[in-house]
Amino acid sequence: MSIIKELEQKTAEIENILVNQAETKKAIILVSEVASEDFSKKQVILNKTYQNFSIGDGKVKTWKQLGELDGKIEIQGIAIQEGEFKGIFYPAEILRKSANSLVGKPLRVDHGKGVKDIIGKVTKTWFNETLKAIEYKAEVFDTNIARLVKENLVNDVSVGMWVDSILNKKKEEVAHKIEFTELSLLENGQVETAHAEIVE
Repeated sequence: MSIIKELEQKTAEIENILVNQAETKKAIILVSEVASEDFSKKQVILNKTYQNFSIGDGKVKTWKQLGELDGKIEIQGIAIQEGEFKGIFYPAEILRKSANSLVGKPLRVDHGKGVKDIIGKVTKTWFNETLKAIEYKAEVFDTNIARLVKENLVNDVSVGMWVDSILNKKKEEVAHKIEFTELSLLENGQVETAHAEIVE
């Protein structure tokens, strides 16, 4: 084989390698872009569909002593009532359907996310047709918090929940589905009608 032909063959091989590398690089970039685009779309859908936030409610209304030695108490009151909160309207029929999802959920302090922020548990819920509100009963296990409730120093509550909302014909945002995640005791709630009382 002549030197010229050998050089031509080597050149062709090098060109082939460079083309393959370029195609591989393009493929990697394309896959990356598609994956990134797909992830972005999923994020947009999730952000539009679900919101995780809390609604401040009312006062601790009644309580009762569950054990003289351990200091536990039981409280009850309104968790949330039909109305508009933070730009979303919560209709009575949706609250009625979602009331049971609050049962068994943790009772927390100030919507804290840690284990140490759990100070009790929601034990019962029901929908009050007259008030168009979800009422509840909950046990407070933490003796320090129980004392604050008994002394009327902490008596506001607030619910945490996932909300699936839609736009109605008037372009108003309306809750379509609710899944409660927790109930919290607060020093100062935002809505006067919801509250907690010590059960007597």
